[in-house]
Amino acid sequence: MTVTCWRVCCFGLIVTVNTALRAQSSDSRLPPVSTGDIFTSSQSSKSRSDNTLPSMTNLSGKVVVDDGTPILNRVLIQSNCHGVVRAEGYTDSKGAFSIQFSNKEFGGASLASETPTTHLDPNAVRQNSARDWRDCELKAVLPGFVSQPVDLGVRTPAIGNTNIGTIVLHRAATVEGSTSSATSLGVPDKARKEYEKGLADRKNGKLDSAQERFQKAVEAYPEYAEAWLELGRVQAQGNDAAGARQSFHRSIAADSKVVSPYRELAQLAGRDKRWQELADTTDQMLTLDALSFPEAWFYNCVAKFHLDNVDGAENSARQGIRIDTEHRVPKLEYVLGTILSQKGDYQGAAEHLHKYLSLSPNAPDATEVRKKLEEVERLSAATPTSKE
Repeated sequence: MTVTCWRVCCFGLIVTVNTALRAQSSDSRLPPVSTGDIFTSSQSSKSRSDNTLPSMTNLSGKVVVDDGTPILNRVLIQSNCHGVVRAEGYTDSKGAFSIQFSNKEFGGASLASETPTTHLDPNAVRQNSARDWRDCELKAVLPGFVSQPVDLGVRTPAIGNTNIGTIVLHRAATVEGSTSSATSLGVPDKARKEYEKGLADRKNGKLDSAQERFQKAVEAYPEYAEAWLELGRVQAQGNDAAGARQSFHRSIAADSKVVSPYRELAQLAGRDKRWQELADTTDQMLTLDALSFPEAWFYNCVAKFHLDNVDGAENSARQGIRIDTEHRVPKLEYVLGTILSQKGDYQGAAEHLHKYLSLSPNAPDATEVRKKLEEVERLSAATPTSKE
């Protein structure tokens, strides 16, 4: 594959990741929660079905940190059923959650009309087997923390409400960054009230009102990092990229340890093909937290390849695969396979292309990848191996 062709391919990949990362970083899109549509996983061998189980229930509970630290941001609640990972909902400001959970069959859906979701590919629709309570677990997802999973199989769900108890988060000692800002602890009441009203307006689709509320919040408290972040998100939704960038940078200036504004800036840089900006932003983001964001490694990989840093791109892809234990970004396998093919490592390329197809057998580009795999295997067979 030529360098030009590969770069065109990479830009197509980064466009599809953009919506996924935006959805993951914006906790205002409730419900439906579309974050889980970028999560994919190989199918588990557990595949039982029991029609006597209730098809729908409300699961409630609470998320806490093991050391008693207050949780300032809403936390994503994620399910894993038969090896399929899906986002279900978010906690409130006090860490409590209540989600509607179904064991019926379901398919994928688009995050937004302009871009695709599943497998980071256009027009993809996720097909999953029927869900069974006994093969599901819930966990909380918050960058910088590791969640204690809750096995639903040991509980007896009932139509109505089922309290699953407490999900405990354990702090990851190697992570410097956070998704919540320490500046939020000293927010004046006036600024906090405007911020909370802005969140409610944004949730209800009242973007103009939300922007006005967030603007008032930062005027009342200029160091309000999270209000600057939300202001930038609303501006980005309103296609004010310049204003959004400025607000995200103000959020970072208020608290440089918060990861979320870097994610938002990466999304904007990727969309506009600002490769150096994308590389710099994701480098900063990964310095803060190299463990929680495999999609950031993907962005970093693509940016560095466009900057002719192929070795750096390969390293980023490998790092992303290493931490992506749930295969949330299977495209990392694809891009690494493509890089290795270009470098002449056809055996390694074949291994990663095989892995991508095993994770995403029904992806829209699966037929194309299989053709590439056949070519790579042909080249591998024709390449003489060195002998000692």
